[in-house]
Amino acid sequence: MRNYSHNPKLLPRQGFKFSFFRVTFLSPLLVATFLLITIPLTAVKPQQFSDYQRKDLAKAGVTKVIYQYEATGAHKRKDTLSIRQYNSDGFLIALDSFELGKNRQQFLASQKFFYSQNNKRSSVRVEMQQRTGDYFGEATGFQTFDETKKMILSASIRGKDTTILNFKYDVYGNLTEKLASSSNKTDPILWSYTYEYDSNKKIVKEEYWIKSKLSDVKRYWYDQDGLITEFKREDGTGERYHYNESGKKISAEMICPVLYGNHFGDEQLRDTYMVKASFYEYNDQGLLNRIKEQQIECVPSPAVISEYEENLTYLPSGLQEARCGPWWCYRLTYFKKN
Repeated sequence: MRNYSHNPKLLPRQGFKFSFFRVTFLSPLLVATFLLITIPLTAVKPQQFSDYQRKDLAKAGVTKVIYQYEATGAHKRKDTLSIRQYNSDGFLIALDSFELGKNRQQFLASQKFFYSQNNKRSSVRVEMQQRTGDYFGEATGFQTFDETKKMILSASIRGKDTTILNFKYDVYGNLTEKLASSSNKTDPILWSYTYEYDSNKKIVKEEYWIKSKLSDVKRYWYDQDGLITEFKREDGTGERYHYNESGKKISAEMICPVLYGNHFGDEQLRDTYMVKASFYEYNDQGLLNRIKEQQIECVPSPAVISEYEENLTYLPSGLQEARCGPWWCYRLTYFKKN
């Protein structure tokens, strides 16, 4: 069975996977922030040095992605092209995104990757550029890995602002602390996460601290096969997961908060609090081919208020993914290297 102990909330889609870069095509603004993990809000396994290699980063050899968005209203159509380049060792060296027009390509974002390795340390330097309207921004990121290729430091530099993440592990290689600090000398500590594990190296408790104040606590439960079945916060919110006989995830359902006296106290929160439920289907080859998502309003009693489907089609040249709602639809087409 797969081991989800280091990544209990962001369970991977089983079947066809394209790693963390998949989200960058939905919004170019996420290219820099998601890669450097500058604002992680959950217990995410730190990036590995091998994640930059094609054999792990894009198992299908994806080198080009076209993102198409259609919606009713003013913004009817928006297409984006993303191109990946690799060196002879399979390491990603460039990721460029362009907005596609009728007769032109407009630059959106670019990332260049530079690597260094020795017997004890490995590092990656990422140079980023991004254009949003008339704004053009640049940033630099650094990531350092120990001799076992575990990330121990990640830094993001934007102008005069620097954000640094430090990672600590126990003797078994489990992540025990993630600490974020800034270049602000008077108040450098931003936030931190600490983690506790059971005898099977499964994370059972996660604490989120803002400066020195405990802000959130999550606890995790697993089935006899070691698959996560549930996590909960102190207020009762969380998620539940179910699997089929092959151990593939078939549902992920967020849990509504506990009601005290049939109200939240905050009337606006009570009227607007919603959660999400996702359901997964697989084809005869065991590959994920459909995802159904529901938006659920929690009060006065849980009720589905909207839903949409995502369909995946496996092509000889790659994969096509379509997600459609009542008034919008987007498609991603992944192209393999010939």
